[in-house]
Amino acid sequence: MNVFLSHLDLQPLFYGIVIILGIAVVILDIVRGKLLAATLGVGIFTLVFWMHGGTLTGGMSAAVAALIGSMFLPGIIRHFLK
Repeated sequence: MNVFLSHLDLQPLFYGIVIILGIAVVILDIVRGKLLAATLGVGIFTLVFWMHGGTLTGGMSAAVAALIGSMFLPGIIRHFLK
């Protein structure tokens, strides 16, 4: 019964979902005029993806880091600039 499930790899599916979510967040940030959040998201993704050597795991961690960073860092930056 478990013969087929042991060969099922869902990591590319989750990777695709996270990447699409990240792209959607960046597009929404640009449309809403939140250029700082969009720039931070793209910058964090690029930096982390480059640091991990462009692997699938590196891309997943880069996408998650970019999503978290673009959600929280603009507010933190604005708070410290006041």
